[in-house]
Amino acid sequence: EPGEIAEALHMCKGAASRAISGLEGKGYVSNKRDADDFRRNFVTLTIAGQKYLDRLEARLAPAKTKAAA
Repeated sequence: EPGEIAEALHMCKGAASRAISGLEGKGYVSNKRDADDFRRNFVTLTIAGQKYLDRLEARLAPAKTKAAA
């Protein structure tokens, strides 16, 4: 849910909503309204988003290893 994402990232809801919209536009996340409660949305990572995250983590791995040493 965008509100939970905003809280976890220490962002305001508006900024989180814009970030989610941008990621959705790139196909990295899916943002679906809850059928039972239209005040809620579910944000999920798409396959493309997971692939992007995997590539990003691989690029950051050397820096993480270096920082841990």
